[in-house]
Amino acid sequence: MLNHQQIPEGHAFVEPRDVETARGLIAAAESLDIDPAVVKTQQGGYLAPVEVVEAWEGGDDTVVTTADDLATGGADGEEGDERPSKSSDKQSWVDFAKTQGYDEAEDLTKSQLIERYGATE
Repeated sequence: MLNHQQIPEGHAFVEPRDVETARGLIAAAESLDIDPAVVKTQQGGYLAPVEVVEAWEGGDDTVVTTADDLATGGADGEEGDERPSKSSDKQSWVDFAKTQGYDEAEDLTKSQLIERYGATE
């Protein structure tokens, strides 16, 4: 999974990774006359340019995350909880992930959460 340091500027990570999301993002790219190959499959979702994501109307379960969202605490533009350190317990990571809109965080291991969101030192 990507963490905030791996989401390139101008791109977004889109969840879930399913056929509906893939087709929607590819159709959005084509509607903008952008090569659909810009939509890249990742573990758990897709990486696509922000303009493609904004052109697509995702479903109710869609979660869109940019590097800026993670760095500032959330996609809603408000200051979020501070990212836990690597030494924090798993529950701290689960709580942080939930503030980022990831309700299934309890299903991930602490290592997966750290990989997904990056850690403060």
